[in-house]
Amino acid sequence: MKKVMIIALAGSLSILSSCAGSVQVDAETICECWKEAESKDPSKTFDDCRELEKEIREKYKDDDDALQEMEDALNEGCAASR
Repeated sequence: MKKVMIIALAGSLSILSSCAGSVQVDAETICECWKEAESKDPSKTFDDCRELEKEIREKYKDDDDALQEMEDALNEGCAASR
């Protein structure tokens, strides 16, 4: 019985850590978009980046911790571009 609980706990922690990593990756994606738009890259506009950010935030709408992590990452990584 202990092995089953340990495996279940390990699986839960794995899922949580992958979610946290996902938030970081999504924040980096948003930052890159803003930086590209700021550099006048014709393939990205500020409107594209606003829409991308809105779509990504929608993924985390039910997870306040993930949204806060996203906000922190965005403020740290690309506040000047946003």
